[in-house]
Amino acid sequence: MPMDARSLRLLELSAVLERLAGRCDTALGKERALELAPEEDALRVTWRLLRTDEARRLLSRLGGVPIGGVRDLRQILDRVERGGSLLAAELAQVEQSLSAMRRTRIALLAGREDWPALAEDAELLCDLPALEERLARSIGPEGVLDDASAELARLRRERRRLEQTVRSRLDALLRNPDLGRYLQEPLVTVRAGRFCVPVLREHQSRIPGVVHDASQTGQTLFIEPMFALELGNEAQAVLRQALMEEERILRELSDLVAQTADALGAGIEAAAQVDLALGLGRLAEEMRAVRPEILEEPGLHLKQARHPLLADPVPITVELSRARRLLVITGPNTGGKTVSLKTVGLLQLMAQCGMHVPAAEGSTLAVCREVLCDVGDEQSIEQSLSTFSSHLTAIIRILQHLGPGSLVLLDELGAGTDPQEGAALAQAILERIAAAGGLGMVTTHYGELKAFAYAADGVENASMAFDPESLQPTYRLVQGAPGSSYAFVIAERLGLDPELGARARELMGAQRLALEDVLQRVDRLRQKLERELAQAEASARLAQAEEEQLRAAREAAARDRDEQRVQLRARISEDLASAKREIRAAREELRRERLHERREDALRDARSRLEALEQSLNEEGPPAPDPGDAVESVAPGEHVLVPQVGQEGVVLTVPDAEGRLWVAVGALRLRVALEELRVPRRSRRKEKEKPAPSSGWSAIAQEKARDISTEITLIGMRAEEALITLDRYLDDAEVAGLKTVRIIHGKGTGALRKAVHEFLQGDRRVAGHRLGAQGEGGVGATVVELQ
Repeated sequence: MPMDARSLRLLELSAVLERLAGRCDTALGKERALELAPEEDALRVTWRLLRTDEARRLLSRLGGVPIGGVRDLRQILDRVERGGSLLAAELAQVEQSLSAMRRTRIALLAGREDWPALAEDAELLCDLPALEERLARSIGPEGVLDDASAELARLRRERRRLEQTVRSRLDALLRNPDLGRYLQEPLVTVRAGRFCVPVLREHQSRIPGVVHDASQTGQTLFIEPMFALELGNEAQAVLRQALMEEERILRELSDLVAQTADALGAGIEAAAQVDLALGLGRLAEEMRAVRPEILEEPGLHLKQARHPLLADPVPITVELSRARRLLVITGPNTGGKTVSLKTVGLLQLMAQCGMHVPAAEGSTLAVCREVLCDVGDEQSIEQSLSTFSSHLTAIIRILQHLGPGSLVLLDELGAGTDPQEGAALAQAILERIAAAGGLGMVTTHYGELKAFAYAADGVENASMAFDPESLQPTYRLVQGAPGSSYAFVIAERLGLDPELGARARELMGAQRLALEDVLQRVDRLRQKLERELAQAEASARLAQAEEEQLRAAREAAARDRDEQRVQLRARISEDLASAKREIRAAREELRRERLHERREDALRDARSRLEALEQSLNEEGPPAPDPGDAVESVAPGEHVLVPQVGQEGVVLTVPDAEGRLWVAVGALRLRVALEELRVPRRSRRKEKEKPAPSSGWSAIAQEKARDISTEITLIGMRAEEALITLDRYLDDAEVAGLKTVRIIHGKGTGALRKAVHEFLQGDRRVAGHRLGAQGEGGVGATVVELQ
């Protein structure tokens, strides 16, 4: 059931809705904003408020969505559903709406997790790419485009060709000096869709043709020359065909729109709801509003509430509950009592419309079945109603609608009649409101109602604060204490004769005067306590701020210490890494020196053994070998005598360009000149097993070739020890003439393999190396090719 229209008008909800409509981007969204009405279901209210929450979150992150391009298509869709054909401009609106809905849909669905309720609306936004593409290709700002159909493009090209031909011929006519004097001016103009030239009336016969128009004076005739008439007729015929083709295209496109009319109708309505939600979000941001918590029990607690239509309102705090269902507000005139009623009533209506309310965080509201209001003076001269009568008529209607879940707001209850009768009537009305289980706020000047508020359960006094020193209201609502009207004080401060003030007090009566004095003293005491409380709160805030500063200083010092520790650790780590690098460099240098010493020792040992062998051979005095006959030519596989080593060998290659070839002597491979070789004696060829005397170096080579292995194992050695062992092994392998060896270093951590590879990388004896293949030890072995 809709709420009381008069109450909605008095509380000025329509003014807030107009502000809301101004924050919407679409015509349909503005319409929905103005139609917004308070919701009576608590779940629906909560859902509306959450949608506004989502809209504010979306605006904060995206700034908005392109919903403004959606047009109100309701009349267009109604016409196509009844079989009508659309104009090009109307089809352009459909295309713009489809484009805007598609882009809005993409934006909303991309953030579905952040605004799920708005994403549900996005699902209903039209996604008709085929229709959108066809409309965009066929309709432009000027109407139907050439690309709408191949036939239309052909007809328009033909028309342009014909018109260009006509214009060219007319331009030639204008350039003819013999005919130029017959023209009003040398230009081509269009009249009734035909190309014409302006001819002076007296020279009409000089340029035969069809007159299509004349100037206002009649002295100039616009003539289409006869030679252009036929081409003009052709152009007009093509134009008519093009217009017929345009009409056919518009009819076809209208039928396509009609086929999707239901989806388009649902889409623009969903777009209106999205636009409305974004308007609510923008308005909430402007008002610095908050989402109130919706209570299940009757009550409200508005903290620092502000009237949304006032420029600079003073915030008020109001609380109603089961324990304090009615609030009786007293105080001086123009003190803000009526504004307080309107603020509470309007914020209640706004919340039930899904709007966030201009109040502080932590504000709460219960959903009201009715908000019933009577504020202001609606005295009616036409209906012969006095102020009292108009108020009473409104109150009677309010009492007829009163029930649980109602919020009643009554201004100057019982005013306009005899004070005693008015006070009694006002008290009876308050009792009826309390008995009905509703919530209410009333303003009054009656002292009897102040006493009633003290005595009755669920009723509480409240007052509008007033500064008697400055004679100015503070517009603050104070719950728990009644207020004085301050009539005498205000009158005397404004210049009333003090004797009149004294006489008024005498007439008022001692008891009533004493009550007013008590109320004023209580009010002054309350103001003093409030000032002291404000000072105490200020001191507490100052102490808290100092504590915060101290805590911040301690945290900053702790952060500085942590940063210093981090920096110190970084420096220590850097120094440690530098020291490790220096140690590694020193160890590498030491290793090289040891390797060099080992190599020098090996060479000295080899020289000593060579000298010893040569000395032994010299002491034995072997007979000089018979060189035999020189070899003229050889082929691989032939036996020859190599005088240098005193042994026979087998030819491995043919001589090269320098006359040198490779000969295998036992395990040695020697490169010698052909001229140095001799034909072996037959007895030596027959007795291959007997070794011939050799020189010292050949003896060493034969000894190495006989003893050395083609692989070496370094597993279990430290890197330094392994590299020294490897260096000796490569020396022996080189002397023995080995071409390929295998180094077994194992897998492990890979450190030994890395050291071996670095050693081999720059060694002059190594032609290349690789990791072992399958069957060769894999990554646990390295195969080395020697020079």
